[in-house]
Amino acid sequence: MSAEVDGGQGGGGGAVGRVTTHDFLLEIRTEEIPAPVVAAARRDLARLVTEGLAGEGLAAASTESYGTPRRVILVLRGLPEKLEDRFSEVLGPPASAAFDPEGHPTKAARGFARAQEIPVADLVVVDSPRGPTVAARRTIPGRPVSEILAAVVPKAVLAMT
Repeated sequence: MSAEVDGGQGGGGGAVGRVTTHDFLLEIRTEEIPAPVVAAARRDLARLVTEGLAGEGLAAASTESYGTPRRVILVLRGLPEKLEDRFSEVLGPPASAAFDPEGHPTKAARGFARAQEIPVADLVVVDSPRGPTVAARRTIPGRPVSEILAAVVPKAVLAMT
């Protein structure tokens, strides 16, 4: 699989089997701030945004920050268009408690399925360290990176000191 850097101009290939990456630029205009404060603001912004993205399972290929007495700039390079889909498996009650001897779901199975927001028919039995256990499996669709940035960046800016 190859990567194609799109530089944020759009139209980045779209060929099957290619991973398109994008760059993100954030420029914050400020009142005149002292030069020593600019360096700290650059570092804070880069750290806070990077930590916020990491909390969402996302990392840029590179992070650059710049500053002047009237601007703080952050550039994130190599961001995917969206996160990959994730597979989730949540273990529930033992199979012996989830199904009666005839194989019908018990109150425990129905409650577990309801808590996991899946139909009872989608529950599976897996081998776990506890023995046969009921599990809920699902695919969590990857979120668009633009949605993640829209949530992370404002929080990072507000948290700057």
